[in-house]
Amino acid sequence: GGLGGLALCAALRRQGVDALVLERHPRLRTRSQGAISLRDNGQRALDKVDPDIVVDVHRRGIQHKWTVLRRALGDGKDWVRTRQPNAALAPGALRPSVLVPWADLQDALAASVRRCTPDTAVWLRCNAGVRTFKETPSGVRVHLESGDYVDCAVLVGADGAFSRVRKMVVPNSKFRDKPRPYDQTNWNAIIPRRSLPPEARPRAESAEFTSIGHLPGPASLYNVDVGGGRVFWQLRVTDRRTALAVDPFGRGGPALPG
Repeated sequence: GGLGGLALCAALRRQGVDALVLERHPRLRTRSQGAISLRDNGQRALDKVDPDIVVDVHRRGIQHKWTVLRRALGDGKDWVRTRQPNAALAPGALRPSVLVPWADLQDALAASVRRCTPDTAVWLRCNAGVRTFKETPSGVRVHLESGDYVDCAVLVGADGAFSRVRKMVVPNSKFRDKPRPYDQTNWNAIIPRRSLPPEARPRAESAEFTSIGHLPGPASLYNVDVGGGRVFWQLRVTDRRTALAVDPFGRGGPALPG
């Protein structure tokens, strides 16, 4: 599962190779609380899979023209430190970066697979978490958490960070996923723009960042237009005690379904 699994499935099926995505959850997520900035190099990679993916992502997401930096004071007031235009293109880039909600990027990748294989049941199997696998003379037998199994030629661990499949395939690899201890705790959500008071809404096509100095640790508030009448809102607090209380392994706390 994951974005990598869908991208690989789209690429293989467009080359005439049968591919099946094993998704542990009951269905692909239609909502998420995170967003991804897709830069020029990522867009060029997706172009090689299916150029319509990038067109779809630009339609769903947004290109930021402005960045607003604020500083919150202890008396409850804040002041705008700077409002600066963003460069149209990063150095060496052919296209501007686009910020898109995670679930929208997932949907764009799934739509690409459907365009070449309309029957979803052929390329996606949900409730199919991988329990273990065993190599056979003809390929791989993948045993699922449900008790079923799938026979295939190749098993790819493309199930995101902290991949369970990669850990089984290369258990002793020096490139294993390792948490990076930033000592930060994030609370974030993607919410309707209209749900915010007018004075709290970010400017259209802008990203607003507010630094807050009077919480237990240094903190930042992100208030970002992500397109489609939605706002990405995040409070980030840098405090080691809080971060370890949420998850001592540094992998983040439980995500909200929507």
